Amino acid sequence: MGCDRLSVWRLLAREVDFDFRGGIDDSQWLIPFTYRRLPVLSLHALEFEFAHRPPQRVRYVGPMVLESRIDRPMTEEGRRTLDAIFERRRRAEGGRKLIYAAFGSAFSTDPDFLQRLVGVVVERPEWDLVMSLSGRLAPADLGPLPGRVHAFSWLPQLSVLKHADVAVTHGGISSVDECVLNEVPMLVYCGLETDMAGTTARLVHHGIGIAGDRPRDTTPVIREHIDRLLREPGFGDNLGRLRRQYLAYADDRVAERAVASLLERETHDRTS
Repeated sequence: MGCDRLSVWRLLAREVDFDFRGGIDDSQWLIPFTYRRLPVLSLHALEFEFAHRPPQRVRYVGPMVLESRIDRPMTEEGRRTLDAIFERRRRAEGGRKLIYAAFGSAFSTDPDFLQRLVGVVVERPEWDLVMSLSGRLAPADLGPLPGRVHAFSWLPQLSVLKHADVAVTHGGISSVDECVLNEVPMLVYCGLETDMAGTTARLVHHGIGIAGDRPRDTTPVIREHIDRLLREPGFGDNLGRLRRQYLAYADDRVAERAVASLLERETHDRTS
């Protein structure tokens, strides 16, 4: 009907006399598109990529995580329950582990996998599992849960990650970045949409998490993955290194300096 993204961009290109066909590559999934000649700012860290030399016109300016965002409020009962879980972990001084699970707005509708995940705490009395169902399932849809498993319709992810020891996630880049900044190792059950497969591959490559197999992994396999993330120090070491690299982009004001440089070049080109 002419209202899809591609049609809108074509219309805008005609209005400003931009050579859409010559200047745009729309043959792959990235949105808005890959520009062939315009400067491109990648809102991520080069260090998260596979080793390569970026094209000269592409600049990595650091991952974009809004740590100061205002989350929607929880119910009073939900907040009390969550705070009690945090406090129990704090008092245990390392003797309790908090496993956080969230799978975006679509993946959380797989109740069969969630039931397998719930079972990981049965043989680990020192684990607590909190799950965010993202509003696609109600906690009651999962049926009776063990006492150390807590399902919420929604959770403030950044707040939970400050306390979590492992995150079980779908592999979206925003969630991965938030885990990196909180140094939380990840078990990824890839949602196989948009960036998730590529993000999962990079996560494994850099040794900051494990890729699970959602259709095949049984409860004991999931439990062993989490055990590995908790006991092997390499995951934490790699997360600490990557976190420092992430923070350096903000500390060095890489994004601001990249934009200023491009504007200065554009002004120079127009006046020369």
